[in-house]
Amino acid sequence: MIRYFLLLISIGIISSCEKPDLTGSDVLPGSDQPGVFTDTIGTKARTVAEDSLVGSVKAYPLFLGSMNDAEIGTSSASLYIQPRLGSSLNDSSFHGITTPDSIVLSLGYRSIYGDSTTLHHISVYEISDSLSADSIYYTTRDFGLKTTGLGYFSFVPNLHDSIMVGSTKQAPQLRLRLNDELGNRFMQELVNNATTFSSNADFFKFFNGIYLKDSVDGNGGVITFDDASSLNAITLYYKKIPTDTINYSYSFVINSNSARNNRFQHQYNMAVFDTVSPTTLYVQSMAGLKTKIEFPNLMNLVDSHAVSINKAELVIKLKSGTSSPLANHSSLLVYAPDSLGRNTLIADVFEPAGFVGGGFSNNEYKLNISRYIQEVINGKFKNYGIYLVAIGSVSNAQRTFLDGTGIKFNLTYTLQNN
Repeated sequence: MIRYFLLLISIGIISSCEKPDLTGSDVLPGSDQPGVFTDTIGTKARTVAEDSLVGSVKAYPLFLGSMNDAEIGTSSASLYIQPRLGSSLNDSSFHGITTPDSIVLSLGYRSIYGDSTTLHHISVYEISDSLSADSIYYTTRDFGLKTTGLGYFSFVPNLHDSIMVGSTKQAPQLRLRLNDELGNRFMQELVNNATTFSSNADFFKFFNGIYLKDSVDGNGGVITFDDASSLNAITLYYKKIPTDTINYSYSFVINSNSARNNRFQHQYNMAVFDTVSPTTLYVQSMAGLKTKIEFPNLMNLVDSHAVSINKAELVIKLKSGTSSPLANHSSLLVYAPDSLGRNTLIADVFEPAGFVGGGFSNNEYKLNISRYIQEVINGKFKNYGIYLVAIGSVSNAQRTFLDGTGIKFNLTYTLQNN
């Protein structure tokens, strides 16, 4: 009887509290616990351009390609990269031969996102600016180029069939024969100034690296190359004597120590940035697009009561019919914008793995941002909303189309006594 009496008193106290006035939402009991409520809060959403991101991250793929998407516009990826000395090189390596048989750029394939039957047109240039493997470069960074190109090649990428290099079968790769003039320069420099090849530091003063630019026919696609592939190199082929039947080679390697930068460029249709009532929201990798979601009525929660957030879950559906033929992201990340609109980490990401969520399941993404929402209503952060950002913004070329009409922001919270 005492327990029932105390329970009735508790219910009476809670019932006497004034519930928050939340526009367009219904407050319902969230559990059998007195004072715990659930609520769906209204949201505003729009697509915005992603910030420039670091494109020189090592261990990320190397990107090259272009995609023409009728709905969002055109996106392209080009590549700056600096080869390094391979094995020991000295003035006897070429035995006085200063004319190469050929010089070939090779890059090992990883994947392609987009139309795999597209014809690609690649142009290769020599970089005139210096690069440094210890420097940070952003995806908007351009470097100076020499006016004379090093090669041009049109091809349809084949990521499935092995190829013959000489008499050796090798894994699928891009192979582009560069102009012989580059090989001549390397060989003549070795004969005339061997110290150029005594260290990478000296070699970089002589040759800064290469830039690859791509254009496509049709819808296009973006190729990713494995940055750690043993196939990545600029290889000089030669004979030790003009009548020699044996082919020799020397490879300037492209590996995880090489300076590089993925350069991304976008030309979007203006409808992508609809701010009135967008039915489609966009998230795109390659430092492309992200979705901003705002909670304009959130602070009504604390007009009359202190509130403890039990759970704050954002649910957003994939736009129907947009996951084929181009797959959507398997997971999305959440950031908070600062006063300048830059991505900032939220407290929830420091919780145990799986707390925030963001994985794609049952045609939707769910994200738990409870700690961040608690900090906003406590006044620790301004109510700027959140960003939904591509997982792998600089490590894949995917894009996701979200249903702008089906966003739900579900709160479970406890009213605290004044």
